[in-house]
Amino acid sequence: MPQYLSPGVYVEEVPPASQPIAGVATSVAGLIGVVADNVKMPPQPGKFQFQIQTNDDGTPVLDDNNQPVILRDDNGRPLLVLDDSGNPVPELYPVAEANKPHLVTSWEEFKTKFGDFHEGNKTIAHAVYGFFFNGGSRCYVLRVAAASEITNPAEELEKFEAVDEITIVAIPGAISQTQHTAIIAHCAKMADRVAILDGDSAQEPSNISGIRPVGRSK
Repeated sequence: MPQYLSPGVYVEEVPPASQPIAGVATSVAGLIGVVADNVKMPPQPGKFQFQIQTNDDGTPVLDDNNQPVILRDDNGRPLLVLDDSGNPVPELYPVAEANKPHLVTSWEEFKTKFGDFHEGNKTIAHAVYGFFFNGGSRCYVLRVAAASEITNPAEELEKFEAVDEITIVAIPGAISQTQHTAIIAHCAKMADRVAILDGDSAQEPSNISGIRPVGRSK
């Protein structure tokens, strides 16, 4: 309690009993998709592959730090790997570890972890691109190496339980009842996130008269 030793007007601020509610993100997505181990990855700017010493069976010779031994010229400079045109071969980004959620905050960051658009990486790539294109800012991506791993994705969805900020869960391209049930069960268990389910484009609506057009309210 302050002591007032002279006459005058004093202003003392007292914190309110009720504190304001802190804002939290409501659009952090958790996405699961197929990205093969041998996916085509983009080059790392300014980094190139070096020639390494190999054993008779083609495996790299390792130094005391368990790193490949790099071949060097007479001046001690490392030898670069060259392509058929004599240009240095760039070092590629390593693909992100499988079966583990990875935070992604931009489309460019996604490409450095999971690769760009191409035939073997189109479903999850398009989903993440659309997420950021439409204003998303944070998502967690868990990759599996093959589609067979998410026939029943319950085990993969468990990896999202430890990520508290996830509010939306989806497996782009997953259309089976088993997959939908697993996603819904995960969201019901966590009780703090919603499921987005992909429908089968081959199915027809059972009651087309029950589908009402959605218009803009006046």
